[in-house]
Amino acid sequence: MPICDQKIRTEWPCDPTSPFRPSRPVLESGHTSTVLDTVQAGSKRTVCSALTFIEMLPYSLGLWPHFLYKPGGLHWGVIVPDLTLAERILYSTVKLTASKGGVPVSTGTGFFMHFAVQRDRFCPAIVTNKHVVNGADQITAVCHFADGDKPSGKFVACNLLIAQGSYIKHPDLDVDLCAIPFSEVMNQANDAGTPIFLQFLDHSIIPADDDWEYFDAIEEVTMIGCPNGISDEFNNLPMSRRGITASPLSKKYNGKDEFMVDMACFPGSSGSPVFIYDRNGFLNRRTGAYSIGAQRIVLVGILYAGPQIANNGQIILGQPPRVMVAAMMHLGNVIRSSALHAIDAEFCRRSNTIPAPEITVGPVIEPEK
Repeated sequence: MPICDQKIRTEWPCDPTSPFRPSRPVLESGHTSTVLDTVQAGSKRTVCSALTFIEMLPYSLGLWPHFLYKPGGLHWGVIVPDLTLAERILYSTVKLTASKGGVPVSTGTGFFMHFAVQRDRFCPAIVTNKHVVNGADQITAVCHFADGDKPSGKFVACNLLIAQGSYIKHPDLDVDLCAIPFSEVMNQANDAGTPIFLQFLDHSIIPADDDWEYFDAIEEVTMIGCPNGISDEFNNLPMSRRGITASPLSKKYNGKDEFMVDMACFPGSSGSPVFIYDRNGFLNRRTGAYSIGAQRIVLVGILYAGPQIANNGQIILGQPPRVMVAAMMHLGNVIRSSALHAIDAEFCRRSNTIPAPEITVGPVIEPEK
């Protein structure tokens, strides 16, 4: 029995060659739905990718596997008119706390994204680095409760227990990326009548293979994350930082699907999304045309490391101990966002084998006045 009737043919998201999958990762003024997947409860219209509208009949919720979010809630991935594009990418990013035996051991950053499971269904997940999750038995993300179609100002700690096979790793052992399914948290919150407000990044803002050659040798980039675990705890928002590319996006840094950024990158920023975000116009190097006043958002990568320089220091009195002082070099190693396609394929391949995650949702957190 089909989950829903599709009124138009759609191969996205499992088929990357679909004519409905956008090939240009450009968000221009008036087309803000390119950024996020959107589902409206009670509506028969679903935005599955950039400017692609699919008429759907009501869902049979009982048929959804545990790892698929039941799109019956009002408040996930909703395009909010009062939020700017910059605010939406802030709400798409979350601080992650890794714990072992109930004791926090490290922090990192993650961002919300949809991954394909079947043509008419998808799995929401948190993208981060493998090393953020490795060695932990629990990952905690503090999320916003929804108030209608906006964040309420109240938060909840969502605890995801990490076990073998409970999350999707990039199949290449050398690529430090993974995705943690998040649908069970969202289903539980909706069932309790306390939906979570989230903003999801869409695959349409990942550059196509032939887009990389059109980036300039130096591009301005914006990174959203939580360096050294620092975030705005009162408003539950991450930090934003700006810099430039230190190696050309059009070239594979040291032969890998990576590039370098000239930006202050610290532990805790691991898993941070890196964007090209133009607010007031941009040059389309493919066509040579300049779009005046248009906005562009492109997810170009995910930070995973930063080189350090070790300084030898010593105390000059007596027989001094040898002291090693490690300093950050204001550079960051970034994985190209196109690596997310392999995770997308893993979600498709493992759609019926991902075990149900164990989760707990904490009490409501209200900021102190």
